[in-house]
Amino acid sequence: MTDYIGKFSNPIPLYYKKSYPGVNEIDNLDQKLNLLIAHLGEFLENLRIMSLILLTTGIKKGQLFLLRNADFYYKDENSWMKVPDTARSIPIPDILHWLVLRYSDRNHISVENLLFLNNGKRFTAERFQNAIMKQCRKSGILTDVYVFKGNGYQKEVRKAFYRSGTSIQVIRDYMGYQTDEIVKKNIGLLDEELVKKSMEYYAKMESSLGGNLLMAKYDKMNEANRQESRRKIELAVEEIRRAASAGKDLSVSEVSENTGLSRGFFYKNEEVKSVLEEEREKIDQGKLAQIKREVREKSMEKQVEIYQNEIKKLLEENERLKKENIMLTRKLERLTMK
Repeated sequence: MTDYIGKFSNPIPLYYKKSYPGVNEIDNLDQKLNLLIAHLGEFLENLRIMSLILLTTGIKKGQLFLLRNADFYYKDENSWMKVPDTARSIPIPDILHWLVLRYSDRNHISVENLLFLNNGKRFTAERFQNAIMKQCRKSGILTDVYVFKGNGYQKEVRKAFYRSGTSIQVIRDYMGYQTDEIVKKNIGLLDEELVKKSMEYYAKMESSLGGNLLMAKYDKMNEANRQESRRKIELAVEEIRRAASAGKDLSVSEVSENTGLSRGFFYKNEEVKSVLEEEREKIDQGKLAQIKREVREKSMEKQVEIYQNEIKKLLEENERLKKENIMLTRKLERLTMK
């Protein structure tokens, strides 16, 4: 399960400054979500799938609890998910669809039924929080913070979309927002612009106050940081390619341990991430193609089941109407005899 996490990618292309108050934001949420992802393989299957759906699609928790088996389907060679309580469907990774299909098969979930239940009852926000926190305690992680509190996780999903090159407008449509302004606020774009302007201002101020010496020291520090960053990148790339040439599955946990670099470095550094994705694509091309075939086949089976259920309902309705017609005919005959 953990090995599949890194293969998630959203096929989303199918689809000045104001003051905004921060509301109950979690410090370093991106790092905490990365920690959660690294331990998802230890979670109960339903909580694992639910977490992946939230972190891959960015839907609301309330919508997650309403998902039915039939909301996941395959169309035009892509996997889709209907968002509950909306008229929208969004593209999702085939691997996520595949995991949902396997989960529903193992648990014998009918196409019309809810995907996720908590002891036979529908999940609520409180029940979901309790279940996630209990699982985190078992894994010895995040014992004092609930990473899905509020909408912070949704902001991280939007930031990931934006940093991967997705336009503001596409993110807006994907998330179902009304304006670009909402997206900019949630991905922190306005704050980043403010920081950039502030850095430019202070650089000018240092220079005007005769602070060239301080700026020189600052430049040297930046150069040292760049050299250290380059060393880490080269080390990471070398280990990734070594593992790939040995025919191993590229587990971030394993390459992180072998290099002494953090897992987050492999996810966040664009150059390293690009090499990792490139090598994974080479190694897993056949595996991913098999997953896509399985998704297509199982989705067709699910669609057949949906049609069969509809036919059954129509036949039952037809029988009911026949009986009702017989009763009305008899009543009419009795009235005629009078």
